[in-house]
Amino acid sequence: MGRHHPLLDRDFPWRSLFAVVAVGVVLGASIAVIRDRTSPAGGAPGDAAGCGGGIQLDVGADPTVQPWLSTLAESYTGLGRQVAGSCARAVVRTVQPWSIGGTVRAASGGAPQDDLDVWVSESSTTFGLARAAARMPALAVPVTSIASSPLALAMPRDAVQQLRVLARREPRFADLLTLAQRPAGWGRLSTGQPEWGPIKFSTLDPGRTTVGASFVTAAVGTLTGQAPKDVGATAFGQVDARDGLFSFVRTLVAAPSSGPALLQQAAATASTRELLGKVGILAVYEQDVWNYNGRQPTVALRATYPLGGQLAADFPLAVLAGPWVDDGERAVAEDFRSWLLSDSAQQQLAGFGLRRADGTTGPELTEPGRGLTAARIEPVQPVTPEGPAAAQSAWQLITRPLSTLSLVDVSGSMAAPVDGTANRTRLDLAKEAAIAALGFTQDRDSIGLWEFSQRLAGERDHRQLVGLGPASDRVGRFPDRRAAVVAAWQGMRPRTGTGLYDSVLAAYAAASASYRPDAVNTVLLLSDGRNEDRGSITLGQLLTRLKAAYRADRPVHVVALAYGPEADRAELGRIAAATRGTVFAAADPRTITEAFINAVARLPRAG
Repeated sequence: MGRHHPLLDRDFPWRSLFAVVAVGVVLGASIAVIRDRTSPAGGAPGDAAGCGGGIQLDVGADPTVQPWLSTLAESYTGLGRQVAGSCARAVVRTVQPWSIGGTVRAASGGAPQDDLDVWVSESSTTFGLARAAARMPALAVPVTSIASSPLALAMPRDAVQQLRVLARREPRFADLLTLAQRPAGWGRLSTGQPEWGPIKFSTLDPGRTTVGASFVTAAVGTLTGQAPKDVGATAFGQVDARDGLFSFVRTLVAAPSSGPALLQQAAATASTRELLGKVGILAVYEQDVWNYNGRQPTVALRATYPLGGQLAADFPLAVLAGPWVDDGERAVAEDFRSWLLSDSAQQQLAGFGLRRADGTTGPELTEPGRGLTAARIEPVQPVTPEGPAAAQSAWQLITRPLSTLSLVDVSGSMAAPVDGTANRTRLDLAKEAAIAALGFTQDRDSIGLWEFSQRLAGERDHRQLVGLGPASDRVGRFPDRRAAVVAAWQGMRPRTGTGLYDSVLAAYAAASASYRPDAVNTVLLLSDGRNEDRGSITLGQLLTRLKAAYRADRPVHVVALAYGPEADRAELGRIAAATRGTVFAAADPRTITEAFINAVARLPRAG
């Protein structure tokens, strides 16, 4: 347990979360950093006789993986296997989840103490997100799952029985979500248990962990009629998903960032009623249930599997494609992988609460009192990591106050038609994306909208369409600011050139003047080009002024969305970096919905 998967590499100066498609995230897996390639003269604990030297394989592992993988690695080393004419050793170590990007970058730069040969993450979802974020050849490798643990919904045995009565069948996830929306909850039928209260859920923080993001992905799949494995980022822009997630948030009573914290809350309860009232149904991996029941708590849990093997933890092993991994180390890595998949190694997994890689169980996994099923549950991973990534982003939009001034490019290039979209323009798609993202705002958020081109208001290149303020406030003839912003977006049309620099500086000053200490304060810049106003300030002057205006105690960040193939991502990145912000890319205008939603969601935390 102890799963804690921040979505953003710590190279950035804020705590923040996933994103989708071209957005950088580092989710979930921790890595080992160890670099002593030659064993000490006398060998090491676990070495077979006569194998004091040889080739050492440095294995990085998620904190949840390291304990059991280290045990297996010691067994492997103790066999004294000969690989490439040398004795093979495997050493497994753990570092924090955000280290994958920095560690691989350091190794790529030739720092020997940061080398890493093999990485074993919690799930293929975790690996896919990290690979998409890092964009490094070292991670562009195939993976092999070495164990599995399905995503389970765990609750006391009598609660499972009651759900079967309420749903009139083996409960599906859709049944649980439906029942959770009904105030009568567990007491819905005369045969029910009204004293148990409403149906609630707990999981790990969906904004910071793979298992929590997977649970939200499953909810969105149910809300939109898709299998969880097929859920992509676009599903989160659908009205049913948006409205359903707002309701879903209210059913969650706990979302800590570590497994022990969640299960300790369950272990501290003394009855089914207390557990369901304080914790509810737990969305965790099956291994967590096995470990929990092994401690013989007062209220034992039983795992149910309404998702089957979808979004399971499958512990993929990747041999990194870095120049620091030589032929000997690569040979040992392949031998280690082969051994982990052998029958002798796979038989040991049940003793750690895990299934074999193919989803079958061993006797220790399903012994009485552990609360698990002996049926095979083959792990099924998402088609892409975009669904869980979007889940992270949507969760942030729902749970964090925002103060966002959108600054939108309406230059002539925004009139360009987008291939494959029935002649819709870049601006048309941007409007749809922005309105979809706007659906996630809450009354406590502040929003505003400016447009820019050239000479929109006299000599000014920018124009305020809706001033920055509370989303729920009435604005003119509109019932609230959201409606005013939607109308403003719909009224936008492409104009002339791109007056970028002056407009960014003016918008930043306006957002700073309206700073909210309780919210994430940003200027969300959307542009498909670069500055074309020769009479404006220079890029150098803009960067200097932004850096001078930025205050660490009252931070306002520029978050830039480089839109379309001509967008100068490097320049927009420099503008964002001047305020400790970041840049996202939607080179293909058809991906603007995902990118826009995730750009908003990845806004850094204040302070």
